[in-house]
Amino acid sequence: MKKIITILTVGLLLFTTFIPSNVQAVGRWEERNSNLWGGNVLSLAIDPNNSLVVFAGTSEGGIFKSTNSGSSWVRSDGGLTDFTINAVVIDKNNTSILYAGTFNGMFKSTNNGSSWTAINSGLTTLLIKSIAIDPTNSQLVYIGTYGGGSWAAINIDLLNLLVNDVAIDPALNKI
Repeated sequence: MKKIITILTVGLLLFTTFIPSNVQAVGRWEERNSNLWGGNVLSLAIDPNNSLVVFAGTSEGGIFKSTNSGSSWVRSDGGLTDFTINAVVIDKNNTSILYAGTFNGMFKSTNNGSSWTAINSGLTTLLIKSIAIDPTNSQLVYIGTYGGGSWAAINIDLLNLLVNDVAIDPALNKI
């Protein structure tokens, strides 16, 4: 463990030492958590049609919504039975549709996050770690789970490993 910490520390020092000053000044993080509570933010989803609208999934407080790029937040988790939100995604073809993955299953909102309904039929495990919506067919939703369960398994050679994230290759439209 000490070796890993040492390597990370040295790497960080080297990285920050050799970055030109003009590059360092470009990207600055700004804290935007007014009324955002509930542990760590585990997932963020930005509305592809309106970048002012952001959803944050937290480790203990559920889902929060901002309509001003994160300057303020309101809870947006009516109907959720689990408030550990591992993943939240927005359907780019219909941004009023969202999906949330929790330790107790998959949830869907059809009204921009105002209310949520469990959609666990066919799942062999309920611990949802990540979600990706097919860009050409938004009826096709991919999930990463702990335990290898999925609506339709495409985990060839994964041997029941924990999947932390899934993504769609935009060039190939494949997972």
